Amino acid sequence: MNNLKYLLLISALLIVCSCSNDNDLDVGETELTEVENKILSQYDLYPEVDWDKFSHLFISDNSDYLSIPIGVLSAVEDHFGSLKISEVKTFNSVPGNMYKHYSVFLTNGTEAVIFQWGQLLTVATIEKEMSMDELIAGELSFSTLARLYSSFNDKIIEEIRLTDSDMFKIDFKGGERILFDKKGKENGRTTDDNGDDDGVEINASSLPQSILDYISSNYPGETITTAELYADKYEVGLSNGLQLEFDLSGNFIEISGQSNIDDNNDGEGDGEDIDPGMLPQPILNYIINNYPVETITGAEVYPDGYEVTLSNGLKLEFNLQGVFIEVSGHSDDDGNDNSDDDEVINPDDLPQIILDYIFSNYPSETILRAELDANGYDIILSNGLKLEFDLNGVFIEISGGFGDNDNDDDDSEDGEDVDIASLPQSIIDYVSINFPDEFIVEAEIEDNRYEITLSNGVKLEFDLDGNFIEISGGDGDGDGTHIDPMDLPQVILDWISVNYPGVAILRAELYPDKYEVRLLNGVKIEFDLQGNVIRIDD
Repeated sequence: MNNLKYLLLISALLIVCSCSNDNDLDVGETELTEVENKILSQYDLYPEVDWDKFSHLFISDNSDYLSIPIGVLSAVEDHFGSLKISEVKTFNSVPGNMYKHYSVFLTNGTEAVIFQWGQLLTVATIEKEMSMDELIAGELSFSTLARLYSSFNDKIIEEIRLTDSDMFKIDFKGGERILFDKKGKENGRTTDDNGDDDGVEINASSLPQSILDYISSNYPGETITTAELYADKYEVGLSNGLQLEFDLSGNFIEISGQSNIDDNNDGEGDGEDIDPGMLPQPILNYIINNYPVETITGAEVYPDGYEVTLSNGLKLEFNLQGVFIEVSGHSDDDGNDNSDDDEVINPDDLPQIILDYIFSNYPSETILRAELDANGYDIILSNGLKLEFDLNGVFIEISGGFGDNDNDDDDSEDGEDVDIASLPQSIIDYVSINFPDEFIVEAEIEDNRYEITLSNGVKLEFDLDGNFIEISGGDGDGDGTHIDPMDLPQVILDWISVNYPGVAILRAELYPDKYEVRLLNGVKIEFDLQGNVIRIDD
């Protein structure tokens, strides 16, 4: 036993000698604070080397105390009197170096964290059963322990948790809670008088970058006034009064602290009135782009989104990210929402994208009527056309004209008459080129097609963009429609004149996909609808 004592004594003296000069401390590449360096340099706190005097500190009579530095044992005796040691755990203080600190567990349930020279870094009371995410005080970083030693040596720790953001959340007796990062920097504090999981106030700079980016994008004119960290979320207060909640990964959850008072006694919580300036920027941008002449007269926030009322009476709904969802209807004078019915609205209140579409495609027409329902907008033009758009203002179809009744049980397949002047220019050009001697006597829209009847009786079909589809005439028996030879497209007449000069046309027929021409000399020629020769039969 005496030999072992002397070996340990020599080892301790070597440590002392190696640390006799503060500037010679081998701390590797770890950057130490002034407090940490001071702890490491105070090697002469307990120069006594007689281990035998400490054997009474242990519950059982063994030689475990011989592996514990004299400074640690001396500190236990000085600070805790007659208490005995039940367990000791050792931790490396500075990575890559010899320095250690010890968690000494005493018989009264106290954990004393002591540096190898004898500095009592902190004291904690440890529960017998700890949850998986709780820590003992010895597991704190040396930087944090040094901070506790220098500034909180009169406080006793009750609980320690490591948060998902790699911060130590430390609860002290008396209800104070402080958040430290692993470098010992304090990041916020609060009180926890009831033992509840209250949030810890933190610096805004400690928030995840995803939260800062979200706020910057959606509330560019606002500043963060408060930031709190909870066990399962962040809560951030903005200068406009909004409270935003995020999960620990920085994903937006909801706007918290909203009123759930059922003012209308309808069994549902009403939204909370907010200043329009508190709306996310994407909502403001949407309204500026689609309703440039309107102002926001009301704004409410709900747990799942926003409802915005415009000066024209429209109500727009957005989700919490500011993405447009739908127009929820006008508000009547009695406050009732008539979103289930078609609402007649002022054409000037239409989204700008719809107005732009009509101006571009029907520049000479005016809007006679505009209706809004749950699915979109119905627009009737002065030429009788009825246009349908979705709630985002995207064109869907031409659904008919005046007299169209969605509740009508009439099964008539007749198309809707349209003003010839309102036809797409491409249709006008096609008729002018291919039927220069004819004029349009009737125009209809049916099944999303234009059907044009010419003065010679020929019927042409075009899609809604004015592209030619087919000739839709016929007598219903599968034969072609007899037409006046002079009603043939000019390109056909020119071809016959060049290739069969002086030969008269005996007969001309029009089919859905071709023209068939028989000459006086017996030759039968087939042309496609563009006037190209398909076949010649002598």
